[in-house]
Amino acid sequence: MNLYRAYSHHFPSPETILLTTDSGDTFSYADLDRCAARAASFLQALGLKPGDRVSVQVEKSPLNLFLFLGVVRGGFVYHPLNTAYTDAELAFFLQDAAPSVMICDSGRLMALTELCETAAVPHLYTLDGDGSGTLVEALDRCSPHFDTIASAPHDLAALVYSSGTTGRPK
Repeated sequence: MNLYRAYSHHFPSPETILLTTDSGDTFSYADLDRCAARAASFLQALGLKPGDRVSVQVEKSPLNLFLFLGVVRGGFVYHPLNTAYTDAELAFFLQDAAPSVMICDSGRLMALTELCETAAVPHLYTLDGDGSGTLVEALDRCSPHFDTIASAPHDLAALVYSSGTTGRPK
């Protein structure tokens, strides 16, 4: 059972409002489903296979939530990274997790371009808190329909490291 499928079995009707932002933007469960489908379609089109990691260092936002759900919908592994991590900490995580895609705030693009090159991360996209970025532009061109990938019970949905207070994160 895929984690997205487990969640979606409990979604109310598609037109039901899922969330409303401080700025008044509203998102329905249908919006969530379409955005998650676009994210899964996009990652699959990049050549990612189930189990491939997607590292994400962005602010909390509706699109980040939808990205998470799209990653797991496609059978990929969501790897969240704290926005306060230093470049040295990010270098460790990128080397250790070996992501296929890195998604960051556009303000971090220059630093992460170098880090991704060093860690051989093949794809780098931006996602800003205001809903802009190269990822959003790419998702707009993707199908809003996606057949959720089946996952086994032992498959990862997310890769979350310990804080590393007594040593390297694990």
